[in-house]
Amino acid sequence: MIIAKSIIERMFEMIIPRKYEWLGVLYEKDPVSRDLIDKAFAISNCDPEIKEELLKYNQCNIPAFMNIGCGIPGQSYAFFMEGFEKLDESNPYDNDLTFNDVTRIEYETSRKGFAIQMRFVNEACDSPYRIVGFAAIKNNKGRIKTDTGWNMIAPFEIG
Repeated sequence: MIIAKSIIERMFEMIIPRKYEWLGVLYEKDPVSRDLIDKAFAISNCDPEIKEELLKYNQCNIPAFMNIGCGIPGQSYAFFMEGFEKLDESNPYDNDLTFNDVTRIEYETSRKGFAIQMRFVNEACDSPYRIVGFAAIKNNKGRIKTDTGWNMIAPFEIG
């Protein structure tokens, strides 16, 4: 029997798209992502030793912000990025972070200036950039409401 999570438990979840989590965290802590990443490397016939090197090199890199310099074969990258979207629909990803982990808030306004989206980031001490969560709000005829948001500009380039 599946027991639904209480409202209190859900308040503390930070559900984010997998493409915004470190590749290494997905590989180590999310079994469905690990299977998907393994399949992605298999379809490009990547040598197991090279795969391990690439996973180590990209341990703290966020897939959504990777470029050709990450070294991951394009076919593999496209496969797991597409797979992440499908997984997020059927099996949302909780990054185990909370607002207590936020050290900085980045923001971007909409073109017309009636909405703002915030990206909550953790970069404590010398830790690499990690996304805690997202939130967007809009001004709709003087009333502030939550919004679905949009794809924010990448904060930096990886690779």
